[in-house]
Amino acid sequence: MAQSAALTGLGEIVQEIRGKGHFGNCQKNSQEYVDWCSWILGTRERLLALGAKLSLSTNEAINGVDFDWDDWSSVSAAIERIHAIAYLVEDDVRMAGQETGASNSLRRFETTRHSYERKHSLGNGGAGNVFLVERDDGESFALKILNSQSCANGKKVKRFLREIAFCERVTDAPLLKVVDQGFKQEGELKRPFYVMPLYDNSLRKLMESPKIERASILHMLLALLGSLENFYNDGHVHRDIKPENILLDKDASRLVLADFGVAHINQDLPGLTLQTTRAERLANFKYAAPEQRIADGVIDHRADQYAFGLIINELFTGAVPQGTGYAEIASVSERFSYLDPVVARMISQKQDSRYEGIPILLADIEARKNIEKIEDEVLEFEACVPEPFEISIVSKEWIEPNLVFKLNTSPGADWEQAFRSYMGVTSFSTDGFFLDPQRFGVNGDKILVPNTHGDKGHLADACKEMPRFIDWANEVMRKRLEKERREAHEALVREREDEIRRQESSADINSFLSTL
Repeated sequence: MAQSAALTGLGEIVQEIRGKGHFGNCQKNSQEYVDWCSWILGTRERLLALGAKLSLSTNEAINGVDFDWDDWSSVSAAIERIHAIAYLVEDDVRMAGQETGASNSLRRFETTRHSYERKHSLGNGGAGNVFLVERDDGESFALKILNSQSCANGKKVKRFLREIAFCERVTDAPLLKVVDQGFKQEGELKRPFYVMPLYDNSLRKLMESPKIERASILHMLLALLGSLENFYNDGHVHRDIKPENILLDKDASRLVLADFGVAHINQDLPGLTLQTTRAERLANFKYAAPEQRIADGVIDHRADQYAFGLIINELFTGAVPQGTGYAEIASVSERFSYLDPVVARMISQKQDSRYEGIPILLADIEARKNIEKIEDEVLEFEACVPEPFEISIVSKEWIEPNLVFKLNTSPGADWEQAFRSYMGVTSFSTDGFFLDPQRFGVNGDKILVPNTHGDKGHLADACKEMPRFIDWANEVMRKRLEKERREAHEALVREREDEIRRQESSADINSFLSTL
């Protein structure tokens, strides 16, 4: 009864949405405008309350309904999303009624090579169910089977079989691998299924972990992007990029892409390129590019790029950018602020404003990261003034026949050279006493002043002038070290800038070659 009541409730919400109409020319801040905003929130909450009866993709779509009260276009977009969700809810209600009786038969799956026993459900998508299964040798896998409703749709069956064929054939990209496949017979119905490796974590789980390691995830995410270059060059497009469809391969410390149910597969591979229905096209609009939300939108690899841009921003801010005024990475992480202009270009509303290809995208990230490093090093250089070269006198004594000054440390040959280069006024007397650093002896941490003859006047003069000589040498050394440090830094900056230019040039050439 509870199941029936829930489905009835969902059906009523769908009818209400259909009867609600559209936003039209409602004036901002009018009572009608406020009523619309309240209706969006109320409808979303009612749907979420019955979310247990809906598919994972539909729940994601509902959770993605968000808007800014002060932004008319944001409110209008949220209303359109509610209308699109009505199609998804309607499909789920119909599917739930059909699957209730059939689910008990999905206990055992047979292929020409193995048998698999169902353990429990891992989740439901718009067209299929995913189960944890145990193979006859005791190893665990994930099994995806096309649901009953989709089996009655020839296009969906072809799309599912095409997904299997594609994942079996493509081995040079980080895509989910199909290890086995078969059909489940249910009366007159043959339901195709395939078996895949079991992954414990998705990117979604990694991003929601309290111990999230953003730098590590970003590294794997960019590596995934880089390894998809051939995938895109071959004309394929995934079209359903989202954190739930990106899985963690722990053994290889990498991310893999899953769920090619709505992907555009080049016709050179088995299966046909099929148009998606309106509901399928909008099923994942939280990460969908603008061209995916309109009828007859021309979709290519830049739609996937758009989704990856949203995910990169969400990785740091915890929120998916919606329209303008979204939270930027710089607001939460100065270290990764260089990604903001990259993300802005990836999620541009205009396809032509996005990156032409993966090499240029990754080269831009690397270049901006290097520029950021250079700027940080400049700031660090300006902020970090070297400690003054401080040689000082700690004691003095008369050790026949020299006046001996003991220093705080042994200054070394460079300092001694600077000490002897003193350019100030010196003096000498007729008895052979020279008040001149060039005539002094330096031995370890001691300076020896000869020929004072024990004359108190000479001793007083030496004690008075020695600090001036030492300060001179300290200043010469400080300037020398600062100059050497600046020259080394400038050389590093030039080297980094040359490397950035090489990377940008290489990316441009590779992008050109990929079009030939």
